[in-house]
Amino acid sequence: MIRPMEESVANANNIVIYHYDVLTIRQGEDAGILAMHTDLKPHVLTLESLLGKQESDKPAQTAQTDNAESAFAQMASKLDEFEVLTTAIHPLHSLPYNIIWGNNRNRFYNGTYLQRLSSLVGLAASMTAQAVPLGAAAVTAYHDDIKARQLAQKKMIVATGDDSLKIKETIQILIKKLNKNLGWLKFYFGDEDDCQASINEFFPLNLITNKSSKGHYQLLVPKGDFRKICIHTFKTGEKIDIKVGASDVWISTANDASSPIPSGYKAIAGSTVTIDPSLLGDLTKKYIMATNVNLTTTCDLIFNIVK
Repeated sequence: MIRPMEESVANANNIVIYHYDVLTIRQGEDAGILAMHTDLKPHVLTLESLLGKQESDKPAQTAQTDNAESAFAQMASKLDEFEVLTTAIHPLHSLPYNIIWGNNRNRFYNGTYLQRLSSLVGLAASMTAQAVPLGAAAVTAYHDDIKARQLAQKKMIVATGDDSLKIKETIQILIKKLNKNLGWLKFYFGDEDDCQASINEFFPLNLITNKSSKGHYQLLVPKGDFRKICIHTFKTGEKIDIKVGASDVWISTANDASSPIPSGYKAIAGSTVTIDPSLLGDLTKKYIMATNVNLTTTCDLIFNIVK
């Protein structure tokens, strides 16, 4: 149990969710199964919350990076604005003008971001010394804006690192919980002639026994419900192997995992097929969803991405 759950966060999450869904469905059968479900639930919710936050933070991280870089990209137009404020007081190429601007603007474009920011500080100081207060204020505001964007970006990176550590800690807790549950199930079903088959029903064997679990997903799609299979951007030449359980399931692409998508490819109950990803829908949408519209039967679904 330990090794497949440590291979990747995605694999650990898929194994946990599968096991938890089985316990949810079968918790009414026995007090022991109910106890396992109750014990596991808070840790599953913690992992779900952390992974959801990490995913929702990705666009914000990208935005912060883009914001800092886009602020530097405005350098040329900003310098033109600052020059206009200078020439409103000192004629072009006059002595005060030359003291402020020097021979060229290379220092604002070359070097590290820190060096370029230092050049802005120097420009603001020169404008103050040469009595161009509006120019000095404008340069300082531009400098401070870049610094604020960089600081926000750094804070988000640190927060993401903290979340990653919490995710790893939660997965280690869940590994212990699932191993404990495995032991209890061995005790519970130990007197049955085929006890292993009964135990196997609680775990996604496709994920646990596959030597390379990346791209392999096994999940339960409860009756009348939906589940996220994975987040994936398909590459040229990739195919999908699908093995469907007891009910038809719609498999489709989506922008997020917030709602059922009863469209895309209809995987028929009991079938094993290989399909082209284009059948799922718009491949620019990275979430791969499974929707079970059957109101009486839960479906065990195996979804493998074949490179």
